[in-house]
Amino acid sequence: MAAWRHFPSIPAASSKSNTTHLATMLPVLGQISWALTARVVGLALLPQLSRLIYRLVTTRLYVRRVAREHGIPLISHRLLFGHAGSVAKVTSKALSDVCIGLIGRLIIEEYPDMAAAGAFYLDVLPINFPMLVVTHPDMMAQLTQEHSLLKPDHLGSVAFHPLTQGRDLVSTNGRQWKTWRSALNLGFSSINILKLVPAMLRETSIYLDFLRSAARGGETVQILDYTTRLFVDIIGQVVVNSRLTAPDSSAISVIRHTRRKSSVHRRRAEYPLKLA
Repeated sequence: MAAWRHFPSIPAASSKSNTTHLATMLPVLGQISWALTARVVGLALLPQLSRLIYRLVTTRLYVRRVAREHGIPLISHRLLFGHAGSVAKVTSKALSDVCIGLIGRLIIEEYPDMAAAGAFYLDVLPINFPMLVVTHPDMMAQLTQEHSLLKPDHLGSVAFHPLTQGRDLVSTNGRQWKTWRSALNLGFSSINILKLVPAMLRETSIYLDFLRSAARGGETVQILDYTTRLFVDIIGQVVVNSRLTAPDSSAISVIRHTRRKSSVHRRRAEYPLKLA
């Protein structure tokens, strides 16, 4: 027992010193934890990011090659961002809530060479798929009437999916399209369409009255609901000889619900960003 008396006693650690040590170590542990988390997340995202960059670059090179082979002019085209910069430059001169469908018109006003060529490529992947914008009427007829070209897959899987599950004349191809087009040939005949012109003009005149009223008032108006009513009423006159958007009709609520569902479906669909 006497031998143990020669060893110095170890003082017990106080609660104050424990608190001091923990306060010193917590920032270090936090830095290590965040650094480790960032590294793990970075490693997990690296394959997806690499595939995205690969797809972007290959798409840009493909667009450049096709445009060069067919003599179609290109607006300023970046290897990584494509036409995104040019589109942003053009849209910045328009109203902030301008309809997305006017981008083609804005581009040919900004770049007259595009209009002279009759068509130009627009590559804004991953915001949307690369597309060929056609501005010449004869070329439009060639693409839509003289030749039956394949529709893109995303047309039925995204755009018209909430309405028809992709089973419609706009989205289908091949035998399925021919079967239903033949069944509906009578409805598409020129004689039948000419009979429907008065009803179409009547509905169009209502739409024009709205546009004239808005122009006289000098105010900015949302025309989506009115344009939707125009198309739905024309369809109603053609199919059931009735105005579907009449005040006592429930068609408006159905239209809004369908449009809302379609919008949600598009947001959930990853068609431009899908890497698989």
